[in-house]
Amino acid sequence: MSAEEFAAIFKGTPAPDEAKRKRSFEILDVAGNAAIAKVSLDCPAVKYTDYMTLLKVDGEWKIINKSFHAEMKEKK
Repeated sequence: MSAEEFAAIFKGTPAPDEAKRKRSFEILDVAGNAAIAKVSLDCPAVKYTDYMTLLKVDGEWKIINKSFHAEMKEKK
């Protein structure tokens, strides 16, 4: 999907389960103006693992690619 389509998913308000979500940076590896990051978002129903490729452009870090895995949790 395009960046615009992805951004349209988010409405600008916190998710109803925001207080139960946990975020963590698992890996950050920087070499000059390039980097990779592995980021986890643990929600009550699913755990997302994002892999991002970053590039420093005009002094600012930009995400240039993102892939993810979603692991659904069993309901208790």
